[in-house]
Amino acid sequence: MEAEPSAELLPHRGPKIVGFAAASLATQVTGWCCFAGMLLGVPLGVVAWVYANEDLRGMTAGTIDPSGRQQVRTGKVLAIVSLALGALYVLLVGSLFVAGFVSAALEDSP
Repeated sequence: MEAEPSAELLPHRGPKIVGFAAASLATQVTGWCCFAGMLLGVPLGVVAWVYANEDLRGMTAGTIDPSGRQQVRTGKVLAIVSLALGALYVLLVGSLFVAGFVSAALEDSP
């Protein structure tokens, strides 16, 4: 069993970070079918990543309970994967959009 954290330490946000990151990943996956999922997934991923960085920095400084370090790291990795999927989606859709315009322009040229 883990020892109880000291009263001076702030609690870690591991479950919250993993929850935001998992929700972000789930909405990013559905975002591949419809763009609306992307609108929710990106902010959730950013929030999870920022919270994780703040908690990890606080754990290193000794101001946040370090017992949730692995959970916070897991949330950070999930958030990064989710945002990478979102970026890949934007690049794919953007390139298809540009390819469509180029194709239409080439068809219209004499």
